[in-house]
Amino acid sequence: MDTFIPLADSKDDVNIHKLCTYGHVKELKELLGIVDVVTIEATAGEGDGDEPGTPRGSDDEADVDGEDSQVSPPNSPGPGSPVPGASPRIAEDVDIDGQSLAGQTALSLCAQEGHLDCLKILLTQGADLGAPSSGGLTALMAAANKYQEACMKALIEAGADVNAQSDTGLTPVYFSIVRGVLACLKLLVSAGGDMSFKTTQGGSFIHVAAINGNVGLMKYLTEVSRSVTTHIYHYIHLSHLMHLTQLFTF
Repeated sequence: MDTFIPLADSKDDVNIHKLCTYGHVKELKELLGIVDVVTIEATAGEGDGDEPGTPRGSDDEADVDGEDSQVSPPNSPGPGSPVPGASPRIAEDVDIDGQSLAGQTALSLCAQEGHLDCLKILLTQGADLGAPSSGGLTALMAAANKYQEACMKALIEAGADVNAQSDTGLTPVYFSIVRGVLACLKLLVSAGGDMSFKTTQGGSFIHVAAINGNVGLMKYLTEVSRSVTTHIYHYIHLSHLMHLTQLFTF
């Protein structure tokens, strides 16, 4: 049975946050004014010759001023035309990037709870990927903090900043290491996550993983650090060779 979520609550009048917390896709679409695109069939009802047994021009029909007496209802769409309001749109009274009373954006709530369908709806409706929750936390940080890999991937593909920093300088990579989920960390690294983070005590990401006792992350971070160090070494080595070549070329 679906959880009932009231759309009017004196404690929190921003309903979008409730729906994103619980992952109510249908209600979220309704709140944002999204209607799935559908079309009217070519049939116009009785008297248009499509229904068997009701031929056009039968004695049951009466002509008024030479026109068919059957008139379409007011404001009804013609055959084959989109239903009014079918185009996706945002209801004007909904602040899609606003914070809840707890200081979280709707996008962050979807991300941390793993409600991918709701998250994708917000993205298609233009939700700001960088809109911060309390403390400067972005939706990608919220997803990394709750190891929601699918939501992280969707946010990254949409263009989320993998190196954004919170008010205290924390990044999505930091949250993935603290939570100890290797798949999430690899996702961020492959997307260009900065590994040069330093704690206030000067510790690196490897130190963070060591404090949490995560051997798998420590091994991976060591390999990443080694590859970066090797790359820098080769760069410096080749640079020196070029200078030496120039020095002994007369």
